[in-house]
Amino acid sequence: MRRIMLCLFCFALGGAAMYSAFSYHVVRTPDTVVFVPRIDNGLKDTYCDIREWTLGEWRDHPGLIRALMEDGRSDLIVNPGTLNPFGDLLQQFRNAAGPGNSGRR
Repeated sequence: MRRIMLCLFCFALGGAAMYSAFSYHVVRTPDTVVFVPRIDNGLKDTYCDIREWTLGEWRDHPGLIRALMEDGRSDLIVNPGTLNPFGDLLQQFRNAAGPGNSGRR
């Protein structure tokens, strides 16, 4: 009897895990973990760590983008540092110019 109960418990646990995998995206952000309801069925993008994603990586996950937008979490879609590819380069030039030389006269 004990083995039957253990088997039933494991089936229920596995079923609950599969239900949640088919129902939610688990998104790891720089601050926390967010559960976002899925729009489409399937297991693609079940877990996504978006902390260091670039624009190219976002283009590869349109289903996740749609789910984040419909859930009102569009603030997570693009890291502001990836919007300006020349931002780091400009910052390096400013640092190289020194604190007293800002380029303005």
